[in-house]
Amino acid sequence: MALAKISQSELELMEDDQAIIDLYLSDPARFTVCEFYKMGQCKFGEECAYMHPPDLALDDEGNDIY
Repeated sequence: MALAKISQSELELMEDDQAIIDLYLSDPARFTVCEFYKMGQCKFGEECAYMHPPDLALDDEGNDIY
């Protein structure tokens, strides 16, 4: 079963932070970040079932930078 990931446009349509929180609490799997993307190795791109947040990056040691 593929995850129905959250799109950036869907997040932008939400009126306030509480709407995003409510969505997360109702289905946290939709907010799962791709582990391969975090390492810069996802081969699925836009077709990936997991989120690829544009602001996610890794430093030289492989640690998350936010």
